Amino acid sequence: MRVVQRQSRSHLVGFILATLILSVGAGLSGCGLSGCALLGGGQPSAQQLGTRDGFDWSEVRTAHFTIHYEPEASGAGRLDEVGRDAEESLDRILRFLGEDGYERPLDLFIVPSRERMVDLLGVQTNGIAFPETGVLVFLVNDGFRISARHELLHVVAMNVWGKPDLWVNEGVAVCVSDVWYGHPLHGLARHLQEGEHRIPLTELTQKFEKQDDRISYPLAGSFVQFIEESWGRNGVRAAWDGGMDGLTRFTGKSAKQLEDGWFGALDAATADRIEYP
Repeated sequence: MRVVQRQSRSHLVGFILATLILSVGAGLSGCGLSGCALLGGGQPSAQQLGTRDGFDWSEVRTAHFTIHYEPEASGAGRLDEVGRDAEESLDRILRFLGEDGYERPLDLFIVPSRERMVDLLGVQTNGIAFPETGVLVFLVNDGFRISARHELLHVVAMNVWGKPDLWVNEGVAVCVSDVWYGHPLHGLARHLQEGEHRIPLTELTQKFEKQDDRISYPLAGSFVQFIEESWGRNGVRAAWDGGMDGLTRFTGKSAKQLEDGWFGALDAATADRIEYP
C-alpha cells in the first residue's frame, strides 16, 4: 500500500517505492511493488480517474465517501461492506487525531484485479492513497478486500496535521490500524526486537526508508503506540510535527531514554507463538 505526495516525476517514483506498505486491516492484508506511471506523474483527481478510457463507473455515496465501481466487476456486490469499513475507519482516525469531523471530499475507487489497477493508474498494487486530491484506490473482488484504514489515515492526517517524517506517517497509520497481520503491535515488536530483525530506534527513525518494510512498519507502529500510551495525543502530535527532535523536546527525554521506555513496554507484552515475518 502506498501514499503519494506532491513531488517531481522522478522523485515521485522513488517516493512511491520508498513508501510501500504491507497494509493490514479487518484481518486482511496486501501489498504490491512496481514502477509507476501515474497519469503523467501527478496526483490524479476523482474527475481524471472518473473519465479514464476503458472504465465505465457507477457510484454510490455514504456520509463521507463517493465510492466508484464497475457494475459488472467482481466485488461490486460488496459495496455495503466497503462503505461500512470506510466510515468506521474514518471515525477511528478522527478520534485518534482528536478531530470533530472531516469536510474534504473523499473518493474511493475499487477495481477487481491488479490488471485493472494497472489500466487505471499504471501501478500494480492492492491499494494507493493520494492525500492531495483525497483519492484512494483499492483492489476489491468477491474473494479479497483490504481495509481503508491505513491509507485513509495518510489522506486525512496529512490534510489536517500536515506532512510528517516518513517513520511517523507510517507508524501512526499502523498504530491506528491496531494490529499488523493479526498480531498485537507490542507483542510483534518484542518478537522482532528480540530476534535477528532488531532495529535500534535511531536507525528506525533516521533511516526508515532503508529498512525492510516488513520489519520497520510494525516497529514504527509499536513505537507510536508507546508514545500514545505514555503521552497521549499531544505526544503523537509532537512527533508528527517535529520528528524525534520534537518528541524529545516535548517529553524531556533523550532518544536513548525513549528507546529504553519503549523496550520496557515491550517486555510487558506477550510474544508467544508469533511466527513473523
